[in-house]
Amino acid sequence: MKSWVGSILFSVFCICVFQVDAYEIDTHAAITRDTYARTVLATEFLAENLGLDKNTQDFGNTYHDVFGTTIWARLTYYSREGRIIKKLGEDPLSIKGWFLRGAVREDDICGRGIPSYCDGPDLGEVRVFNHFFDPLYDRPLTVAIEWGEKATDWITGTTNAYANPPVENTTRDNHFSWIDANEAMFRALTGRSTAGDTDIGPGKTTATEAVRRAYWATAFRALGDVLHIVQDMAQPQHTRNDQHLYGGELNRTAYEGYINSRALGKDLTCFNGQAVTSQGIKYGGYRSVTFDRFRSFLNSNPGSQDGVILGKGLADYSNRGFFTAGSNVGNTDYPSPPTANIESNYQKDFKSSRNGCLPGEYIFVPTVVYRRAVADTYDFSHTAYNVALTAEGIWTKKFLDTLTYDRKGYGLARVNYDEIADLLIPRAVAYGAGVIDYFFRGRIKVVDVREDVTTGGTPAYRVTVKNVSEYPVSTATAFSDGDFSFYYKALDQNGNSIMKPLTVLKNRGQTTFS
Repeated sequence: MKSWVGSILFSVFCICVFQVDAYEIDTHAAITRDTYARTVLATEFLAENLGLDKNTQDFGNTYHDVFGTTIWARLTYYSREGRIIKKLGEDPLSIKGWFLRGAVREDDICGRGIPSYCDGPDLGEVRVFNHFFDPLYDRPLTVAIEWGEKATDWITGTTNAYANPPVENTTRDNHFSWIDANEAMFRALTGRSTAGDTDIGPGKTTATEAVRRAYWATAFRALGDVLHIVQDMAQPQHTRNDQHLYGGELNRTAYEGYINSRALGKDLTCFNGQAVTSQGIKYGGYRSVTFDRFRSFLNSNPGSQDGVILGKGLADYSNRGFFTAGSNVGNTDYPSPPTANIESNYQKDFKSSRNGCLPGEYIFVPTVVYRRAVADTYDFSHTAYNVALTAEGIWTKKFLDTLTYDRKGYGLARVNYDEIADLLIPRAVAYGAGVIDYFFRGRIKVVDVREDVTTGGTPAYRVTVKNVSEYPVSTATAFSDGDFSFYYKALDQNGNSIMKPLTVLKNRGQTTFS
């Protein structure tokens, strides 16, 4: 019986998922653009610490898809992500462009009769099924069966992101996870894998300068994929187990469609021909966010009601703070926002009702809006009051440009979506910027170099290296007792530029190399 239900659901999902993917990627790209501008990468950090010009456009159009010891060379697609990046005024091959590419390509849907914009060993992964995480029940998207991995595991590249310590998923389908971004940056810097392999080019070839540049592109692209998932944790449907691949009578697809229109500056045309001007997206306004672990940006304690109510992660905030089309008043799965005693738990607002001009077959016309505070446990000063969380009104159905009365009930109208987005999107930007700054939190400084002579008389240098990391959370984020490695550029026998390590003699408190 389960397989029969699953096959029916899969058929419905696969028909409708393409509609979702086609419009929301513009929003992800726009949020990522503003996120990048708030990170250390928009400063001189790249030049001072990694030897890269933040405006460089010298990465080429190739990146690497790595699975174990197998390495594929992948090409960019102008028809997929390139046109979106250029529409935002960015160069698709710049560092920022690679971030945007990852944010777009994280929604790839492979095969099944559509252009194969795909990465992975079997080119058959529907990535969007892995973008859901319900922190209250610690589950992925679950409709009769589980549809994919929990987003927290998918993007960290682990079997359980909240295990201590987390264990890498060595058979993962996602090759652009947090783990992959770290590995790609190590390869870009050193010309070898963390396991010590030097044949890290496609087809097990040498790590030439071009190969290392492609790994830089891979690292930035993977971090764009990471940002996509962070942004999805700021979308309550992704944290309250509300599939929105199929709209239906609740207009489940309306939120992302409407916000995408706002991101693109597109006006809406209602059923009666009325044009509604779309207001732009509010990206800024939330403070900087720091944690001592990547996973904490998403959720504090999965599977715990207290963890969600008090949690400071972005999934905690969106899960407890907002209704969705499929988890509104009448749904008792979630304790917050409250669904009982509506008259006493909410403030009635008869003045904010707006027409039901939203994307979708069904139209919701609110007659009364219900408002309530949304608590911010990361920074209580950012608690929002009198937020339009739900509405009561009339559901109607569009049919041949006329409206047929359907029923009364609760729904979400434009006033709800506008006020919800004004809280969630600035947090998606701030949390995303915090994630990127956390990734690049390490700072190493060479404070002294002097000639030395080892016991055997071999010329050497004594180098004093200092950890100057200043990530502002706790000692848990500091780096200590690590090994320092030194690499220099050289030419191999074929005249290719490669990275070679220097011999390092390390003692605690001092490092010499020759």
